[in-house]
Amino acid sequence: MDINLLGHMTIIKACLPLLRRCKGRIVNVSSVRGRFSWPGYSTYHVSKAGLETMSDSLRLEMVKFGIKVSIVEPGWFPLATASMSIETCERVKKDCEEQWKEASEEIKRLYGRKYFFAWYDEMLVNRNDTRAASSSEPVIDAMVDALRNVYPKYRYLVDGGQGFNIDSRARLAACYNFLPDFVSDPYLMWASGYKYRRLGE
Repeated sequence: MDINLLGHMTIIKACLPLLRRCKGRIVNVSSVRGRFSWPGYSTYHVSKAGLETMSDSLRLEMVKFGIKVSIVEPGWFPLATASMSIETCERVKKDCEEQWKEASEEIKRLYGRKYFFAWYDEMLVNRNDTRAASSSEPVIDAMVDALRNVYPKYRYLVDGGQGFNIDSRARLAACYNFLPDFVSDPYLMWASGYKYRRLGE
């Protein structure tokens, strides 16, 4: 939260006097997960959704100063960032072990060890996902366009697929607001594997 949302707000607030004078640009890097909620990542989604709505409000507030505000929403880029590095996976494993150790006996009984380590297990699978883009260049290109284009987009939804592979997360983000909950919820549960993670297992 401190980085994904509050960090953006702090930097923007500090730079606003200069931005107003030169009619500059504000480009916030959010995520497709700022548009929909994936089970198991609630705090991450809160930070990204907060950044999305803050950027939307800021865009309207800055019109009178000639400042344009854009949001870049990267899709699935695990191989192009450090988010799935060995070091990150080990840190997450350590966090899971500490949370499991500190959990009460009732919580352990209700959720089970497998549920606690689901995030870590998912990371191990995603580290070898060759369908994802191996370069972050599409994200950088979107940021550059938002800064240099005379008429930048409000949102840049950046597909993280590679070759003929489709970034399902980016596709879902594009149509999520048009889907009824009884369609989107089962899909999210299926795609994340959470429907198979029974409590107590």
